[in-house]
Amino acid sequence: GGFTAGIGDLGFPVPFVFAWVAALSELLGGILVALGFKTRLAAAFVFATMTVAVFMRHAADSFRVKELALCYWAMSGAILLTGGGKYSIDGK
Repeated sequence: GGFTAGIGDLGFPVPFVFAWVAALSELLGGILVALGFKTRLAAAFVFATMTVAVFMRHAADSFRVKELALCYWAMSGAILLTGGGKYSIDGK
């Protein structure tokens, strides 16, 4: 409920749907990146979600508050650019 209200406060239409998309992006995207399966696609979804978190939701917050989201944003961006690597499921 609170997460959905926060999404609505950001101005997204149909905040219930966007809240589910964001939650599934973080959960399933993280699992897929960890497995190395469809790595770039999964990292793209995580990157998009973290872009909203860092630059919209936590824009006015101190660095200490947005540090974790910024770290996830940077890591998912790097994985998006480089892919899963030769030892991932995608690499085999």
